[in-house]
Amino acid sequence: MQKLKLEFKEAWVKALRSGEWLPAKNLLGIANTNQRCCLGVALEVMGIVPSIVDEGILCYNGEIYTPSREMWQEVIADGSILDTTVDPFSVLISQNFPRVQELRVLLGYLDVSQFFVSLPSLNDKGIGFDMIADIVECYG
Repeated sequence: MQKLKLEFKEAWVKALRSGEWLPAKNLLGIANTNQRCCLGVALEVMGIVPSIVDEGILCYNGEIYTPSREMWQEVIADGSILDTTVDPFSVLISQNFPRVQELRVLLGYLDVSQFFVSLPSLNDKGIGFDMIADIVECYG
């Protein structure tokens, strides 16, 4: 995960921990509810207004599953260019993450010292917003 603009990172972490949002799986959000995936919460923090597509699925600038690289470039720390060779929502979890043991147990990665995680995958596996907020806070 590339470094995020501090103001955005703090606002996203606060929103994830606020209790205002309930997790949505496999898409950015569900219309007429407060259900969003962790990236849907990020888009709400960015102020991107969604439209509603079939069956109440929220669409942010044409995307229903993940923000486009163009949208995400807006929140990358100044002076950084979004690396197009890697998933911008993946993080290498290492020993410096305070909750590394807990995350290892949740994911079944008991025998590795570091591992990659994708924020949308964690979200879809039911890993709570509090853990995702901790990852964003540590690595974003």
